[in-house]
Amino acid sequence: MISSLSIYDSEQYLFEIAQSYMRSRIIFTSLELKIFDLLLSYNDGLLCSDIAKHLKLHYIENESRCLQDILDCLTSMNFLERNNENFSYKLTKFTRNFIFSNQKILC
Repeated sequence: MISSLSIYDSEQYLFEIAQSYMRSRIIFTSLELKIFDLLLSYNDGLLCSDIAKHLKLHYIENESRCLQDILDCLTSMNFLERNNENFSYKLTKFTRNFIFSNQKILC
């Protein structure tokens, strides 16, 4: 199957594999940190700094990007919604319905 692909398609295939791994790593890390569990309790969302405090993560405003990057990745994958006025994050309807009903499969 791969031998019939053009060079561009082969590169695209490898890129998609790498992206799939990164996306799944973000989801599993979020499950391990219990980000989804935390946000389930806050319908109006939480700021990144508040999420860090609740999860007891090291966070320095405007310096710590790791948690912010995870939240932004989850937003780009439609697991979270970000309020651009106050930069808070909350669960999407998809996450509320799908992640929590399938959490046993994912963990």
